[in-house]
Amino acid sequence: MATKKADEETVAKKAEGEEAAAEKAEEEAAAKQGEEEEKATAKKAEYNWMWGDVRRGARRNPMRWSGWKDCHSCTESLRVNMDTSRPVVIMIGRSSSEEKSFASITQAIEYLSGWPASLQQG
Repeated sequence: MATKKADEETVAKKAEGEEAAAEKAEEEAAAKQGEEEEKATAKKAEYNWMWGDVRRGARRNPMRWSGWKDCHSCTESLRVNMDTSRPVVIMIGRSSSEEKSFASITQAIEYLSGWPASLQQG
């Protein structure tokens, strides 16, 4: 009788563990899908960049900015200047005033591409 009860408890614990593992796997899959959707949305956005070491008032001058580009074009525009060691500011989306600052072109490219620049072909 005690063995039967112990077996039932073991089966119940095993089922609880399998259920918890399945829930964790579902949560991880949902998080990964959310990240992929966020990256896809970001790739569709438009970007505008300028050098980050200009005086603050220069940011209002549209001639200082690169012009709106898709993610790939913005990345390529930055790559042309890879031999320059200057900070970069990227404005994200025309309808947004979100700006991100980077200490180098390499960091900006890594942000836009989602990959370390050393692993990218170019």
